[in-house]
Formats: sequence, C-alpha cells, structure tokens
Amino acid sequence: MTRARKTIMVAALTLIFLGAMAAPSFAHYMASSTLAVNSAVSGGDAEQQRGLKLSPQRIPSGSLSVLRKYLPSVIAIHKAENLSEEEAMIPVKSTFDISSPFIDPQMRFKLVRVIGEWLGTRYKYGGHSKRGVDCSAFTSAVMSETLDMKYVGTSRYQAAKFTPIHDTDSLQFGDMLFFTGRNRRSSRIGHVGIYLGNGVFAHSSTNHGVIYTHLSDGYYTERFRWGGRFAVKNDQPVREISRYRYVQ
Repeated sequence: MTRARKTIMVAALTLIFLGAMAAPSFAHYMASSTLAVNSAVSGGDAEQQRGLKLSPQRIPSGSLSVLRKYLPSVIAIHKAENLSEEEAMIPVKSTFDISSPFIDPQMRFKLVRVIGEWLGTRYKYGGHSKRGVDCSAFTSAVMSETLDMKYVGTSRYQAAKFTPIHDTDSLQFGDMLFFTGRNRRSSRIGHVGIYLGNGVFAHSSTNHGVIYTHLSDGYYTERFRWGGRFAVKNDQPVREISRYRYVQ
C-alpha cells in the first residue's frame, strides 16, 4: 500500500471517529426541539429512526385556556420550543394501568403531537381529512397513527369494542371517551373523544371543530357514558410490538 493511500485511510477513519463522538444524545434531541422517536414508532422510515424535527403547533384560543387551567404540560409539547426532557413528559398517577401503551412517556408525547396536527380543523359530518372531520374520523385517524394499528368505525362502533369505565376518576391518559348525542336522555352513543388527564379531552366538536374541552363542561358532563382503554397484547413491552388489544 502506498504512503498516499495510507494517509487517505487514516484521514477517513479519523472523520468517522469524530462523527461518532459528536452524535447527539436523546437529551440533546429534546433540548433542540427534535424528538428521537425510533423507540416509540413502529415501522418508521430512516428519517423517523433518526428523529423528527418538531415545529410549534397552533393551539386555538379556547383550547389554550383549557390547557392553561387544567393541563399546562401539554402546551409545552405543542409549542415544542426549547423543550427539555422533563418538559416533554406528561405526568401520570402512580396508579396508572401498566398494561396501557401510554405507560411509555414517548407514546404520550406522540399522541399529543398527533392531536396537535388536527387542532383547529373544522367539523364536517362524514369528513375524514384536514379539510373537515367528524368526531369518530378524528379519533380513528389519531389512534391509528399513534398506535400504528387500524382503528376505524363510528362512535357507536368504537364504544362497543371496550369494557365500559363508568367512573371518571378511573380514567387515564389515552382512554377513549364516549357520549350520547344531542339527546342526553338517549342511551345511544353519538360522540367520542380522547382523554388526556385531569378532565381534559380532545375531540371534534360540532360547533368548534377539533379542540380540547374539560369534562366539567355541562354539555359533556350530562352526556358522558363511559370510557374505554387500549392495552398491550400479551403483556409484551410496548416498544417491541405494533398491535394492541382492547380492554374487554
């Protein structure tokens, strides 16, 4: 081997070593508003495996007021500016059901970000896109993307998949919420949302589109019927599977 070729090889190896030493840690990703999602996303492409660059998400004023009062940690995740690792974590109770995929803090982060992509979308009956979406299409799209599974159907169809959780104190992050429609005396399910904690849920409202609302809102307090929960199949680690079961 000639001296010139040896010199080139040494230089190349030096560059590779220095590049590896300079690779950012997970904490650095968080601090620079970039989330390493490879352990929370199943089947992602190469860009996802390296990490996604996050942009601030717009929060409608009404939703912002609800979050400021009841769930401020979610605001930081939507804003995604100078986000520390601690700020990216949505706190949950010590009694949190460990069979839920949302026991993983990165899954909680992901769900909030996916919801954020829909915030402010207008309501449209039968709609299923960012141009207009109804309540069941919204929850279907969000949960399908977050959990990497096929989750579709009307609110009534979705409700039939779960064993009801009637006690609101037992609800936890990532649970589905089911309500009657305009007729609060009816037992027929006509609306669905996604629970994030401390009474806050995301849904596509007929009058306001995709927003955050609190369960203390009289309209929804009177119409809430039950919640439903996803769980990991066969107690496998969340990060090793891509399919979930309903708690039945």
